[in-house]
Amino acid sequence: MPSTGDLEANASEYRLRAQERSLLSVLHSERSKLCDPIRDGNGVIWMAGADTKIEQAGSSDTGVCDCCGRSSRCVWGYAHTHDRCIAAYFVHWTLGHIPDRGANIDIILGEWGEAATADRRNAIGLAYRLTETGPSMMVVDAETRPFSRNSLVGRALRRNEVIGTPVAQEAFAVADAILSKDERVAELLGGWKVSA
Repeated sequence: MPSTGDLEANASEYRLRAQERSLLSVLHSERSKLCDPIRDGNGVIWMAGADTKIEQAGSSDTGVCDCCGRSSRCVWGYAHTHDRCIAAYFVHWTLGHIPDRGANIDIILGEWGEAATADRRNAIGLAYRLTETGPSMMVVDAETRPFSRNSLVGRALRRNEVIGTPVAQEAFAVADAILSKDERVAELLGGWKVSA
């Protein structure tokens, strides 16, 4: 039987589904002409690293938390490396609730650009928590997150498809870049510093 916290989280996710679909539609229309994949002799490269740049695209206060009445916020943007878009991202949290509820970091990783198709992009879900020893992230099944059902996503990856793979390294590098370079998510760090 699901816990009360799980039910509350599911109710919040349901309310955000329509809005996140709308936000993803905006991302698709804005990025389809601007981001082309990086290519080499072996295929497409979209590896994130220290040179990953974050482009802020938008934010929205998405409603109020059922348990406390505080506002929830979603910010979104793009991650670039070598002047090419490698990912779109969404970060969603309830203001003032980071220590007890954490946040969701949703990443659409892969090829972007006019010729790119959704089958070259994967959805990766990360659960973010701020603990006594600092920030931590855990891969979750992306299919449990509303963003994974958008037409921009070719596949929603399960946790066991990500852990221990290069995709995990890429997703965590993008998440580190978001946390260190997107000042809109500063609340998530609670005073800790992240370097990407």
